[in-house]
Amino acid sequence: MWTAYNSGVYCRNGRWRCNWLCQWFKGFGKWSSGGLGSDSGGVKASLSNTDYGLLNKWLRNLKDVYRLHKDEVEAETNIDDKVNKLVEMNLIEQVGNVVKTSIVQKAWKQHKRPHVHGWVYEMETGLLKTVIDVEPGAAIDPMYEFREL
Repeated sequence: MWTAYNSGVYCRNGRWRCNWLCQWFKGFGKWSSGGLGSDSGGVKASLSNTDYGLLNKWLRNLKDVYRLHKDEVEAETNIDDKVNKLVEMNLIEQVGNVVKTSIVQKAWKQHKRPHVHGWVYEMETGLLKTVIDVEPGAAIDPMYEFREL
């Protein structure tokens, strides 16, 4: 099982490290990713308009997730709940990016694995919260489905 524990960790199109990890870990039965909840300073920073210099490039990916899920995030009433909701929305997007890779889809077709899980570690409770689980062969947007694997 591979685990990314930082809620700001992202897997986006063209990020070679993500693709390399997909290739390397495809033989394992599970892939999980998670976040740190309201203690995630990077996620909180992404909700602001502050200039963070070199960090702006990294924060932009979180801002893009916010833009896609603005209604869900803004439905929360306080900043900690907004941060937690953005952590969850980011996790869903990143799990979605992992399963869009040809590497994972090929492993699904040939080996019926990996399962891809998105979990958040809740600092307040000390518990893991399941945000998303994707089983091998799950339906994905046809635009991202590779058919000739």
